[in-house]
Amino acid sequence: MVSNPKIFSFDSTQVDPSVEWATPITDFLGKWVKVIFGVREDRFIQFHTVVYGLGIAVFLVLFVIERVTGLLSRLISAMVNYCSRKSSLIIEEFSTNLLKELSFDDLQSEYTQTMHQLSKAISDSQNNSLEQSKALY
Repeated sequence: MVSNPKIFSFDSTQVDPSVEWATPITDFLGKWVKVIFGVREDRFIQFHTVVYGLGIAVFLVLFVIERVTGLLSRLISAMVNYCSRKSSLIIEEFSTNLLKELSFDDLQSEYTQTMHQLSKAISDSQNNSLEQSKALY
């Protein structure tokens, strides 16, 4: 983020002691940006630019590591697996394929019931069509 120096004025002589560690980083960042982009360095020697710069740098490093090695995904997966083994919660997974979950006897019973219902539906529809055709004559 490029900020207006009149809005966010920064005087390096009045640095809060809790953020003095950022002064060398802000100086380096300001000089680097001046060399690369040719802008005034006083716009980039403010503390909040260090926070944004470090955030972007951490994100980019983690992004590159993840894309190249997949390390973060494996770490998170291992951590979730480790935590789920330790927890007393049992996570049940349900399949969308009901036929794989049934035993052979259950499958045969389902098949028999389905065929019986189908033959009954066909005979009922044939009887209804015969009755309708008789009613027309």
